[in-house]
Amino acid sequence: MTEAAQVFNQTVGERSKQKNSAYHKKNGSAVAKLGNKRMSWQEINSKHGKEETYPSTDGFMDYAAFEKLPSDLKIEFINKLMDKYDIGLQHISRHLFNKGDDGLKANLRNNFDILDKIDYKKPRANSGLLKFRDEVEEWKLREKAAKAADEAEAQRKRDIIWKGEFITYNEFKTFPADGQVAYLNNLIKKYSVSASTIAKVLFQITQPALRSHLEKLNVFDQLEKSKVGNSKTSVVRVAAFEKAVNKWRGKTVAEEVKSEVVIEEAPPAEELVIETADDAEAIIEKKAKDFSKQFEPKPLSLDEVKEIAGLPKTNIEYEAPTAELEPLAQPREISFSANYISENGLDEKQLFSLMSLFAGKKVKVNIIIQSM
Repeated sequence: MTEAAQVFNQTVGERSKQKNSAYHKKNGSAVAKLGNKRMSWQEINSKHGKEETYPSTDGFMDYAAFEKLPSDLKIEFINKLMDKYDIGLQHISRHLFNKGDDGLKANLRNNFDILDKIDYKKPRANSGLLKFRDEVEEWKLREKAAKAADEAEAQRKRDIIWKGEFITYNEFKTFPADGQVAYLNNLIKKYSVSASTIAKVLFQITQPALRSHLEKLNVFDQLEKSKVGNSKTSVVRVAAFEKAVNKWRGKTVAEEVKSEVVIEEAPPAEELVIETADDAEAIIEKKAKDFSKQFEPKPLSLDEVKEIAGLPKTNIEYEAPTAELEPLAQPREISFSANYISENGLDEKQLFSLMSLFAGKKVKVNIIIQSM
């Protein structure tokens, strides 16, 4: 290999190392270093402190809520009230906190950093004192009503938990963490079913979804294990639980069956139009042929076909045909006449008799039928 080729290969190798070095510098090491392993969200949450939510400093609050505020928010809250209503520190202590004129100042005196940063020495004209008193009284009335409503709601939720009443998943999530696990444990005891069955049947979610929700609240380990027994007993208890849930949802057995079974209505009966004797004969022959095909090879009599076809049966009195029949060698003219009023339409027996009587003969027909 020539010297020029060696220099070329060396240059290419150095540039390749520089490229990889720049890539690793920008994106990190190709191999994760010890201690840089990614943490799960459970591990991250375990390293965080407890979250605290403080009331807004733009409104009113009671003394217990005020004491929980950090120092900077205490200063902000007191100064806002004094500037907004042009009042002194003693007015806030007396009317809002019910601590007398010097109660709030005595409390703040224990923390000089707070008292020094409050403008309590600033001259005040007390121009908004009456407004401050009225708005504080109105706020206290609202808080009292809200507290009563909250207590009623809390009592309602406690009743739901201990009675084992059914609720939706959205309402279940409004319960406190200890209330949620207590509700599930009570259902597990009452119906002897697992938390997985409760999630699927009642909440209509998957078991992993319920587990993930409870793990975020750090209460999943507090769930009790259901003692369902053998598989046969388990199936019976799950079925009983499903029945109870369906009843709570307002379903009935009839509604469930109706939702699964489709009943097709029978097509409307064909309307028969009879204007002449030929029409009647054609319809009867057609029905006889249609029904005879269903029962082949056994031939059926006309009476049997009529019974199977469900043709209407009439019960009317009519004048029987009278005719003098001559021997076949000497045929004579045959005539038939009838005059009657029927409550059930035409007499089919009469029609069949006429068909047999005039079979194969040349006939003159004059039919007059009038509906009444």
